[in-house]
Amino acid sequence: MCPGPTDTPLLRSAPDRLRESLANAIPFRRLATPEEIADAVVFFASDRARYVTGQVLSQRQWRPDDGGLNGGQRNQGEPCGDHWHL
Repeated sequence: MCPGPTDTPLLRSAPDRLRESLANAIPFRRLATPEEIADAVVFFASDRARYVTGQVLSQRQWRPDDGGLNGGQRNQGEPCGDHWHL
């Protein structure tokens, strides 16, 4: 799983401006909920995904004009799910 910014206690402790910036870079204009990430995990763990192998589900919803974040490259200080690459 490669979740994008998710509304968790860690991200809620970040400055409002940062959270707003992250949300604005997502087409849905909001952060993911932990339940939405869990739904995908439950699917991959279920019999419905029994023929799915070797996949990485990226739930990052960056827009193309997000400053290059959608390229899958992590820059220093860039969020990665609920942690930061420093």
